[in-house]
This record gives sequence, structure tokens and C-alpha cells, in this order.
Amino acid sequence: MKMEAQEFRRTLGRFATGVVAVTAMWEEHPYGMTVNSFASVSLDPPLVLFCSYPGGHTCKAIQASGAYGVSILRQDQMELCKRFAGMTAVGEMDRFLGLEYTRSPVLGVPWMADCLAWLECRLVNSWQAGDHVVLLGQVEQTRIGAEADPLLFFNGQWPTIQSSPGGVG
Repeated sequence: MKMEAQEFRRTLGRFATGVVAVTAMWEEHPYGMTVNSFASVSLDPPLVLFCSYPGGHTCKAIQASGAYGVSILRQDQMELCKRFAGMTAVGEMDRFLGLEYTRSPVLGVPWMADCLAWLECRLVNSWQAGDHVVLLGQVEQTRIGAEADPLLFFNGQWPTIQSSPGGVG
């Protein structure tokens, strides 16, 4: 029995994820996309991965430059999320117009302003997986931003959370 793509997508939509902006700098031009397939892989060495449609400019820029940045988005960064997801009239090549960002200290990848945290990653491997490519990066540098609620994605929407005092870790 073949799994229907729409049913598979709806099912996975029931898994709540955080939202990040993945960015790259290639030939002095910044590129970026919204990702919710971001995951930690290993603490030693520090590795993270995400999945991307292989035809996009950002994915190509990461593969060409060998580096990418991850900006973990805050709940109030919905417009950045939508812009980098291609949900606005701004074209992929113009996503950074009017946005504030800095260049990371080691690899010089864009880090978006006012995020929860940032990672600077050196691409160590990539491979085709179905209709996407998996990009594995070794984390070279991190920064922590101010406390705020995260931007979440669940069931095709961006819900809010209720923070509980204390926490686990």
C-alpha cells in the first residue's frame, strides 16, 4: 500500500517543532530559508542537521560555500519566518533586504538579529534522501540570545506555549 503524500504531511504536522532560519553567504550574497526539520545529532563532536529541497538558492549556497548559520527564531519573528519560507511577495534572492543581521565570528555566515540563539556550522556531509537533501554540519560556534518564547510550528500553524517555571535542564 502506497503512502499518500498529503496524508503523510498531515500526520507529521502533528509533531510540534521549533522554527529556525538557516542562512549562508556565497559570493558575498546572503541566502536564507525557514526550516523546521532541524535536529541535534551529536554532542561530541557537536553535530546538527536539517533537510532542504535541493533546488533552492540557499541549499546550493550552503553546498558551494561549505558553511551555514542557524538562527533559532522567537515567537515574535513570524514575519521573518514567512519571508524566509517564501510566503511573502519578497523573492528568494531579496530575502535579506531591509533585515538586520551580523556575520558569525569564524565562518562569516549570516546570523539574524534578536534571535533566541545562533549556531555557526561547517558542512561535513550531505546526501540525497527522497525529494530532499540532508545537510550535516559540525558546530563551530554558538551564541545565546535573550530569553523569549520560541516560534513553534504545529498542525500547519504557529501556536504559542505556556512556559512553566523551573524547567528540566
